This record gives sequence, C-alpha cells and structure tokens, in this order.
Amino acid sequence: MIALLLFAALQVPAAETPPADWTALPLLPLPENAGERITYARAEVAAGRCKADPLPDGRSQVVAPVALLLAADGTVRRALPQAIDCPTVEQYTAGYVSTMVRTGTVRTASLRPGWYKATITYQW
Repeated sequence: MIALLLFAALQVPAAETPPADWTALPLLPLPENAGERITYARAEVAAGRCKADPLPDGRSQVVAPVALLLAADGTVRRALPQAIDCPTVEQYTAGYVSTMVRTGTVRTASLRPGWYKATITYQW
C-alpha cells in the first residue's frame, strides 16, 4: 500500500510554471559542447534583432537561460526561455535544449520530475 501511495505521489504533475526565482532550480546537466551552435545567435545579432554582450577580450556573447519541466519519464513537458530581449534566440535555445533531451544527448531518465534550468552561452 505504501508503494502505491508513493507511486501516486510521484505522478502528481509539477506546477506548469517555474518559480519566479530560477536560481533555486537544479541545473540540467548539459554536455560540454552545448554552446557550439553559435551561428544562429550570431546571425540574429548581425541582423539587428538581438544585442550581444561584449566580452573583455573583444569577443561577443548571448546568454540564453531556459527552464524545463521534466516528466517522470525524463521527457520535456515544457521549455520556457527566459526573456533576454531576443525572442528568436530565446525560442531557438528552448528548442535546442529540448532536442538534446529528446535525442538522448542530455540524459534525464535518472532525474526527478520537475523544473530544471539550463543556460546556453553563445560566444564568438
């Protein structure tokens, strides 16, 4: 009976919106090379649709945080990009991280259901 109650408790869906303070969310473990896809972000900056942050060494970067709601089976139920005044890169990043989970590049099967955060930093 206790096992059944425990199983039922794990099936309760997490809140559909992440907490207001994302700093408390656990990190989604991304692979080291997750920021290699800079072409899209760089093109959006070049087209004037986004602004990049200058780095001291003369390079540029766009930092795109995403909150992901993982289901009990490790799939992404929702991907919510943080507003960075660049909607195209926000949505691209949410799709990119979701795809990494779906294709198994990011392993989520051992993670508990709930909200996680991931940040992709595009630098060039």
